[in-house]
Amino acid sequence: MLEDAREIFDYLPIEPGAESLYIRHLWGAFEALIEQEEPIRAFSILPFHLLFMFAVQYKVYRISAYKKEDYLEKLGTCRFYDSGQKEVLKINSPVADKNGNIASSCSARNLSFLPENRIFDFLRIINCDDITIEKAKQLVEIRGTYAHANGNIEEDIEVRINEYLEILRAVQLCMIEMNNSVQSWADEIEEDEYPLTEFFQERFLISQFSPRDFGDVIGNLLRADRLDSKQWEEVATKGLELAHDQTMMALRTAPQNDFLGENGPIASRILEDNS
Repeated sequence: MLEDAREIFDYLPIEPGAESLYIRHLWGAFEALIEQEEPIRAFSILPFHLLFMFAVQYKVYRISAYKKEDYLEKLGTCRFYDSGQKEVLKINSPVADKNGNIASSCSARNLSFLPENRIFDFLRIINCDDITIEKAKQLVEIRGTYAHANGNIEEDIEVRINEYLEILRAVQLCMIEMNNSVQSWADEIEEDEYPLTEFFQERFLISQFSPRDFGDVIGNLLRADRLDSKQWEEVATKGLELAHDQTMMALRTAPQNDFLGENGPIASRILEDNS
C-alpha cells in the first residue's frame, strides 16, 4: 500500500520550494501511520487527504496564471468569511514580472482560503469533466465524516487512496494542453550549456511542474533539434528519472516520427538499458 500511495508525488511539484517542509511533514505522518495496526492505521487517510488537496491546489495555482481572466471570473463567484482572503487570491497568480520574478506572497498555500469543495470547480477552466469534479467533492464529504470527534473511522483505506489517485490521474489528462503551451525550455537552453542541473532546478521551481507535468512535455523536449547530443541525453535521463513511462513511450515512438537524427543510437541504447 505504501508504494502505491507514493504515486501522489507524481502530482506534487518536483521543486516545491518553501512548501517542501510541509509536504515532508504530511508524508512523514502518513508513512508512520500506514505502517501501524488498525485502528491506528486508518487515521493515515487524513494526511493523505491533505497531500491530495495540496496537489489540487498546485494545479489550480498554475491554472490561475495560464488563464488568469477565467480564474478571476470563477473567484468572483466564491464566498469568503474574510473578504481579505479574496483580495489575496486576486493577486496570487504566479505571473512573472518584466524581470522574470514572481511575488514572494504568491503561493499554492493561499488557495486553502477557498472552501474545500469549491476549489475543484476551477478545474473546469481546463475542461475537467463533471464526473471527476463530483467524485472529488464526494471525497471531501467523506473526509468530513471522520475528521470530527464523532466516532467514525475510515474502513477501507486502500480503496479510498486509489480513489484519490484516480482523480489526480484524470485531472492530469486535462493538464497536457496547458503544459505544452507554457513550456518553451528547449529554446532557453544555451548552446554548450552542460550539465543542465541548474537549468532544470530553476525551471522546475518557477514552473511548479510535477513529474507528470514534465512527462507531458518530454516528447517535445526530445524533438528539439537545437540540443547537442550531451544535452539531449541529459534531457532523456531526466525524463527517465522523473517520468519513466512517459519518456520510454516518447523514445519508443521516436523512430516512427523520425525526429531523433544523430541521437538515434543514444535512444536505442537507453531503450535497451531500460527495457
